[in-house]
Amino acid sequence: MDRKKYMLSFLGTLLFFSSCNEDKLDLYAGGEFSNRTSHIYFSLQRWASSGINYTLNYPIGEQIHTQKWQRIVAPQDSITKSYALDPSGTASDTVYIPVSLMGLPVNRDRTFRYATWGETNAEEGRDFRVIAASIPANEVVGAILVEIERAAIKDTTFVIDFMLLTNEEFQTNYTTIKRSSSDTTQVDLREFRLRVSDFLEVPKLWNTLRVYFGDFSRKKLYLLRDVVHADLNELYASQPSLILMSSWGRILKRYLADQKEAGNTIYEDDGVTEMKSGQSV
Repeated sequence: MDRKKYMLSFLGTLLFFSSCNEDKLDLYAGGEFSNRTSHIYFSLQRWASSGINYTLNYPIGEQIHTQKWQRIVAPQDSITKSYALDPSGTASDTVYIPVSLMGLPVNRDRTFRYATWGETNAEEGRDFRVIAASIPANEVVGAILVEIERAAIKDTTFVIDFMLLTNEEFQTNYTTIKRSSSDTTQVDLREFRLRVSDFLEVPKLWNTLRVYFGDFSRKKLYLLRDVVHADLNELYASQPSLILMSSWGRILKRYLADQKEAGNTIYEDDGVTEMKSGQSV
């Protein structure tokens, strides 16, 4: 690996640990580390909108998977994918779960072991398949690449819990770390949850958003998309813009009032409950 590429990868690793502020990860916890020992850990990050940026190209055969990275803010231990927000209608999708190396890169691909466990309710080979679980040659970041069969998740929510295991190539001696100095929630760097659905779920922050949109319903969210031209992904963001939410809520309120005045009252799916916006718009 050339010097520039090595420094870029090293910078990404360095930023991961420096982002934890007072809760530094003890690189020597749980076992001995040496130049002959390589350790792996799940390394998905929540990143800021500005800062140092770099791109990782992850080759699998003739296909190149590209992942953009930015300044690391906090470690993450899960991904939630809702394909109801995906208008492409593609039959399958590939989810990228980054796995980082602490140790020296080598000039060959190295495969690591994993297990599905915990609350996993999807069947590997039927509902999903793992395309790759490896650290590419001369890289310090690899991935578990998971191909999801969307037809299998039409009426349910799948949970896939991954755990990294040791093999002749890698150890997994990292334990837990706080998300940040201000958030004491522990993240286990050996465990990762992928949650997948193909229908609109209640956003985690709906209790906050309720003041703009009222009670949750899938019909209401689709109305926001079609009438307000809202990007529904914003409703599922970890920190949605409340100014934007208020604007959407006002537009929704005006639309519902206009339709009612025109003799076309909008009801929820039960055909009885009149759809209403939140109380703060």
